[in-house]
Amino acid sequence: MEAAAPQYLRPLMEQPSPRREMLAETLLTYFNSGGNAVVTGRQLHIHPQTVRYRIRVIHEMFGGEPAAPDTKLATMIALNSMLRLTPAAVPDPPA
Repeated sequence: MEAAAPQYLRPLMEQPSPRREMLAETLLTYFNSGGNAVVTGRQLHIHPQTVRYRIRVIHEMFGGEPAAPDTKLATMIALNSMLRLTPAAVPDPPA
């Protein structure tokens, strides 16, 4: 996780803890649902438009797609690892 997170998730890692987890969970669920905002919204219990908004925010943070097809699996693994670690293991960005 320590080596992969900065490589694949740098823009997310720069976010404060609550926002980072929310966006990471949305992105991982979105990937797992095949990019379907309706399915993602159902799984996260949020409106599909909220999913679309968060995905737009993520695209802006990454300057485009958050994962190319050849790095999508590695990005998903890094997201999953980041969400499963204790909050103390993933430091907040410097102020």
